[in-house]
Amino acid sequence: MRRPDSARIVLSVTNIERRREILKELKESGSARIDELAARLDVTRVTIRADVADLERRGLAVRSRGVVLAPERGELPRYVTNTIHEHREAKDAIARSAVKLLDPGSTVILDSGSTNAVLAGRLSDLPLTVITSSIPVILELADATEIDLIVSGGVLRKPSLAMVGEFARALYQHVHADIAFIGAGGYTLEHGPTGPNLLEAETKRLIIAAADTVCLLVDSSKLGKRLMAAICDWSRINYLVTDRMEPGLIDAFRDEGVEVILPE
Repeated sequence: MRRPDSARIVLSVTNIERRREILKELKESGSARIDELAARLDVTRVTIRADVADLERRGLAVRSRGVVLAPERGELPRYVTNTIHEHREAKDAIARSAVKLLDPGSTVILDSGSTNAVLAGRLSDLPLTVITSSIPVILELADATEIDLIVSGGVLRKPSLAMVGEFARALYQHVHADIAFIGAGGYTLEHGPTGPNLLEAETKRLIIAAADTVCLLVDSSKLGKRLMAAICDWSRINYLVTDRMEPGLIDAFRDEGVEVILPE
């Protein structure tokens, strides 16, 4: 029986310990420079880049021009299993309005988030092709005989129950949709829609690029909130569907080229 390669075992442990140190730094500081990590951990920048690539595949870090970032800030994440019950009347009203934007036979991308999950519950009788990375959306539509369902792979981000990372990105880089419905944790007229997680924001941008028409679904509690991860500017959004909005702000969004849709 062959004995284990002790050098390989030591290397493996060293990799684990080094990546733990990187995660510790991200938790404490939110970001770190690749060259500083290499110097502190006494390895090459190539080694650190490989460590960061592994962490990114697992949804634990994001690379950006010589810097590694925590995907989200240290505040407690909000779980979609809870948020789907918040402002439920507003989300139901938004879903009823959003369905009217769909044509039979369309290809639709449904983003993660509680409002998209509510929307998915209203689609089961429509002949559509639905593309998604959202586990709640998949569960809503798995038994829908009229729906052709395409799902991504990836790393599961547990708060949103959404797949992120390179396999999720790969899907959206190779599909085309007639319309995409995206969610956001907050939005302002000045800064556009934002979210709490950099990896999810990156996935949303790919969804936006894959669709002819983009519809933002947000209840009115999200207005005025600006979170860490920018998603896009208003030039990429065609429709904003919400439950209520002041007339003056509707006009301001119209000036940005965004049509605001309210419940009838």
